[in-house]
Amino acid sequence: MRLISIAILSLLLMLTFSTARLSCKNLFEDAHDFDAYQKTLSKEYVETKIKKALEGDAEINRWYLLTEHEFVIYASPEDKLNHRAEFTLELGSKKRPKKEFPPFQNPHTPLKGLRVAIDPGHMGGKLAHLEEKYVHMLPNEEKGIYEEIKFNEGELAITTAKRLANKLKALGATVLLTKVKSGEPVLRSNFDDWKSENFESAVAQLVLRQPDPLIQSKEALWWKEKAPLSQIFRSTYNFLDIERRAELINAFKPHVTIACHYNLGGGYNKEGYTIGTDTDYTLFFVPGAFEKGDLKDEVFRKASLKNDRSRYEFVRLLVTEDIEQSVALASITSDYTSEILNLPLAKMKGWMQAIYPDKAAGVFHRNLMLARLTHAPILYCEPFLQDNYEQTKILYYNKDRRIDEMVQIYTQSILDWTRWNQD
Repeated sequence: MRLISIAILSLLLMLTFSTARLSCKNLFEDAHDFDAYQKTLSKEYVETKIKKALEGDAEINRWYLLTEHEFVIYASPEDKLNHRAEFTLELGSKKRPKKEFPPFQNPHTPLKGLRVAIDPGHMGGKLAHLEEKYVHMLPNEEKGIYEEIKFNEGELAITTAKRLANKLKALGATVLLTKVKSGEPVLRSNFDDWKSENFESAVAQLVLRQPDPLIQSKEALWWKEKAPLSQIFRSTYNFLDIERRAELINAFKPHVTIACHYNLGGGYNKEGYTIGTDTDYTLFFVPGAFEKGDLKDEVFRKASLKNDRSRYEFVRLLVTEDIEQSVALASITSDYTSEILNLPLAKMKGWMQAIYPDKAAGVFHRNLMLARLTHAPILYCEPFLQDNYEQTKILYYNKDRRIDEMVQIYTQSILDWTRWNQD
């Protein structure tokens, strides 16, 4: 009955917020969102945060200017050369506004008043292969796998999210699930219908990053005739679905968002079977690490400062404490994952190591769409590799054990983090 009530609540919230369109946010129209932060940040703070958390690629400094008295962001490098500011943040020492947390009133419902959004990662079901988020491992006697194993991340994530929602609600929290059923997107239009109706216009957008019409024509032909269906899905429709998830979350105005995910490491062979790996670790992603955005799917990814929405989010992440709070939450959670899962924290090359607070092993700034667009601290944990041979066996034969462990980890982490914010 509790699962049903959560599903009904989530569907009602989805309907309530279905008309909330937040994707139009941009600095030109919405600069007033940052009025309360004028004259609150020092030059040293802004410079450090940009260099250590936000600037994943040095080239993005072509979009901003930092002086002794102001931080200025521009719609393009050309505008910077011509001194046409899109947004100016005056620096100073006024008190920065902080998000208020509900006080503890009842020890039996310590999260009463706390709003928690939970996003079950990926889609699962029949879409798992398009997402390339599945495990399909053939027998491997050397690794102790004696039968064919199949499962997918989307289904693990939705089960985890529902059980976690039950736990948090029992502790008094108000919970939003962005989706309640595996195998389906958050968008109203399914992938087949979207592709039939919108693929031509999507290709037209995808090739615009190329200035040469001849190259545009060749790239359009590749998308239409040679691109694997999985790449089309992951480069277009998937980003639209993530954007919709962020819209639902932001309309809910959560104190915190939890993105339920599990990791993959070894990849697939040419037949689509999971290769498997002996490697295993836990890692966390937090917002930041903006890059210049030369990827083929940039028009749908919207990750670089070429995009007006990303410039808005860059400023939001600069002035608010969403990054610092996300790192603090990840640091709390990492203690529990290390203790309960008994796995090392990742040491990854090529990603920006988080620095807020000092204890942030295994926590990395990464410009993931959900992390960038969600207006709240986010707990984005990749707790282990599903295709690790030992984890694969546990998830196939006793998945409830692993899921319940993650629910325990998330629940205790939210409790500790909330107390930390109230001290």
